[in-house]
Amino acid sequence: MAIRCYNQAIVCDPQFVEAYNNMGNALKDAGRVEEAINCYRSCLALQANHPQALTNLGNIYMEWNLISAAASFYKAAISVTSGLSSPLNNLAVIYKQHVVFFRSSRLIIFLLADNNFSVLIIE
Repeated sequence: MAIRCYNQAIVCDPQFVEAYNNMGNALKDAGRVEEAINCYRSCLALQANHPQALTNLGNIYMEWNLISAAASFYKAAISVTSGLSSPLNNLAVIYKQHVVFFRSSRLIIFLLADNNFSVLIIE
């Protein structure tokens, strides 16, 4: 029912950013993850820095163990808002669970589980 209502909201107003994000959440909850990803990407096409959509994509990639992709989306969400704790928490989980292999006074490089790496610059 919720998915149908969100879809109707989008039909009424194809620029309604929150409807895409919310429909993505409903689709993900219904196990329709690929469709959810498409909704989050539609949301980002309308508002490139939508922090919830960025975080939601990060969450999906984290569940799929695509750690580098997840970290990228969490960092993007953090860069556009300071009002969400979940991308900060989830990025901390990534960093806690992975090995630091290089550190200087302002730079930390993490080797991630998928053999990619992530860079954190300390301001």
